[in-house]
Amino acid sequence: MANLLTKVQLGQTNLHVSKLCFGTLALGPYHSKLSIDEGSSLLVQAYNNGINFWDTAELYETYEYIRSANEKLGCPEDLIISSRSFSRTYHEMAESIDNTLNSLDIKSIPIFGLHELSNINDFNNSLGAFKALKEAKKNKLIQYIAITMHSVESVKIAAEQDWVDIVFPLYNKAGLGIIGGNTIQMSEAIEYAYNKGKGIYIMKVLAGGHLSSSPEESIKFALNNKAIHSIAIGMDNIDEMLMNLAIFTDDKVKINLIKPNVKAFKRIINVDPWCEGCGKCIRICPNSAITLQFSQATVDHNKCILCGYCASACDMFCLKVVKQP
Repeated sequence: MANLLTKVQLGQTNLHVSKLCFGTLALGPYHSKLSIDEGSSLLVQAYNNGINFWDTAELYETYEYIRSANEKLGCPEDLIISSRSFSRTYHEMAESIDNTLNSLDIKSIPIFGLHELSNINDFNNSLGAFKALKEAKKNKLIQYIAITMHSVESVKIAAEQDWVDIVFPLYNKAGLGIIGGNTIQMSEAIEYAYNKGKGIYIMKVLAGGHLSSSPEESIKFALNNKAIHSIAIGMDNIDEMLMNLAIFTDDKVKINLIKPNVKAFKRIINVDPWCEGCGKCIRICPNSAITLQFSQATVDHNKCILCGYCASACDMFCLKVVKQP
């Protein structure tokens, strides 16, 4: 399997990444809550099957899994880790970069950037963070700068920035979670960024589980877009990983063999009854899926794409991603 999984150059960077990127949010406290040994062992198996591209973020709290897996593997040179921060000021971003390097026990990270810029106002309000990222790149603390987004507008804005190396937008065949446009418009924005030389990898190809009943169709839809270099998918067990690998390598025999072992779960955000209605989850939700009703957070599951931002913002740990059979 490892020899069949395609690796591609990520835009104009010198990074060569697997088409399948391991989304580590699924391992941690806001999703599956695997033990460090369980999660890091799964990452080791992923790398040994050709998945050398791992995606994380400061708010995911999955650094310990990655650090442990990296150590188990002997810190391979071709392992590409991408992370990011919600920091918007210079000092906050500098602290985030320092925290990331220390937590992962590395001297430089291949990709680091900003989490969730939605419009021109977000860009204008993040100038301090941009400065910190540029300095960190100059000082070789990070190799390349990335920006994540759910909106069509922000992909186009990021494409115009010379200092942005990689864009990481939301994209799926149903258009679920895309802000300010549909699948076609996001595809056009991605192609525009691609033609500008940006590295492109995408998130939410299964729309946070909404498309989990048709994983093969959903993944192949994204694979057919030649402007996309890699696809990040959250995985929390070996059967999911092997199934995704079989889809990416178009191994129909293995797809049919593994499919019976993959349990389909619907995931939702559950709000515990001790919610105090502080509103932090509302402010961080990129899809306006949360409102206050009777002084407590209420989730519109049709809008929610299970990004997990709300769970990480809740000081009372009221919001959790839970599986439903």
